[in-house]
Amino acid sequence: MATKDWRDNSLTDGDDITSIDVVEFLTLIEQLEDGVLKDADGDTKIQVEESTDEDIIRFDTAGTERATLSSSGLDLASGLTYKINGTNL
Repeated sequence: MATKDWRDNSLTDGDDITSIDVVEFLTLIEQLEDGVLKDADGDTKIQVEESTDEDIIRFDTAGTERATLSSSGLDLASGLTYKINGTNL
C-alpha cells in the first residue's frame, strides 16, 4: 500500500495515520493560532488579521514588516531589495 500523508491531501476516510503525523499536524495548528503563521521565536510571520476585519495579509521577517497584500495590491516596504527569479527589481 502506498504511503499516504495529510500534507498532500492523499488521506481519505478510514486511512490510518501515525502518531508522528498527529504531532506534525498539531504543531502546524499551533503555529496558525490567531490567524498567524510564525516561526519558533515569533519574529518571522504571516498575519491575516492584525485588527478586526482588516482584510490585509502582512509579511514580517526578523521582526520587521516587509510587505502587505490587500484588495488594492501588494505593497512592499521601502528601502529593501526585491528579487524575482534572482533578478533585483
